[in-house]
Amino acid sequence: MFSKYLVALVGVFGVCNARSTANLFKKDSCQPDPKLCPLGVVSCTAPNLDSCCASSVGLHVMTMGWYSKTGPADKFTIHGLWPDYCDGSWPPNTGCDDARNYDKIACTIKEQRPLLYNDMVRYWPSSSGDNEDFWLHEWNKHGTCVSTLNPKCFNAPAKNGVDALEYFDMTMKYFKMWDIYSSLEKRCIVPTANTTDPATQVTYSVAQIKQALREDFGAEPALFCNNGTLNEVSFYFFTKDNFEPVFTFPRANDTCKTVAYINKY
Repeated sequence: MFSKYLVALVGVFGVCNARSTANLFKKDSCQPDPKLCPLGVVSCTAPNLDSCCASSVGLHVMTMGWYSKTGPADKFTIHGLWPDYCDGSWPPNTGCDDARNYDKIACTIKEQRPLLYNDMVRYWPSSSGDNEDFWLHEWNKHGTCVSTLNPKCFNAPAKNGVDALEYFDMTMKYFKMWDIYSSLEKRCIVPTANTTDPATQVTYSVAQIKQALREDFGAEPALFCNNGTLNEVSFYFFTKDNFEPVFTFPRANDTCKTVAYINKY
């Protein structure tokens, strides 16, 4: 099953070396140069590799949530894409590069990538406040740790904000490939009554949910529950070439025993 997701990624990101990050927004600027960035090198496996070729903070965590009254009733939503150090430890809470922080981003997304903006409003909303504040937090704390998106890595001059745009775009493409709701639904794992009353609430086993996601995505997920109800799902992976995921085992323990999967609304 994973091959179809690899094909999708290649179609999105191309097969050019990671130094050619500019190809994500200007395809004709991509000119592979194996002398600069050898193809197939996985992040965290070559410590002396140029940080434009593979992220130096190279273990990635993609977390999607099932939050009450947030986003579409039949979709998980994005919490974030978080680069971690190769040993699983976390970068600073303030992010990795203050010089690349932004204090405004919504208008940049809306003006330069209106389709991405619409997707982010729908699939990456804040569950408790302002969308722009949430997106800025994700970029400033996490996105600045993706070394391959540093503008110095681009083959062409980068417009202000394009590094953040590429981070949001990359995260959205992962989200669309890893459609958790649809994977579970086709196995009759669906949200039920909005209650945790064991007399009326259907529950699922952790094994049922994990098996479904492994079969569809080739990844071992980590499952997180809040008072016994499904709250978040995370995938852990390294990257190679232009952000092709190389899945690895979760570095966090599941917090679910049995899973109540309740309606959002």
